[in-house]
Amino acid sequence: MKKTPVKYIFYALLLFCISCSSQSECEKFKTGKYKINDLELKHESVIERTEFHQIERSITTGTESKYEVSWLNDCEYTLKLLSGSEDLTKVFKDKLLRVKVIPINEDQYELEASFEGGPIGRQKMVRVK
Repeated sequence: MKKTPVKYIFYALLLFCISCSSQSECEKFKTGKYKINDLELKHESVIERTEFHQIERSITTGTESKYEVSWLNDCEYTLKLLSGSEDLTKVFKDKLLRVKVIPINEDQYELEASFEGGPIGRQKMVRVK
């Protein structure tokens, strides 16, 4: 009987652990309060997310929008607009926004957002304590 070299078992376990830890890193961002600052658009918002809902309050304009959150997996979710400005309602009409969470560190992540028609962009979210 041929023995499997120990180093191959070690590498297989290491890859398994890395894939598991990256998935669980996203879980800590499922709920909480975050701040987003879009320097290009000169827009700043505070976002509060529970497991099933998200409220965005624009610090810049004072407007508020509410979304239904549906998690597809530990690192991806969709947002369905429930209420918001007239302009936002036109943009979201019959569309879901798909968001991918990319952890940066303990209190920050990058989000990659897209509609069915294509990508919208990337933003950095910072946890507010």
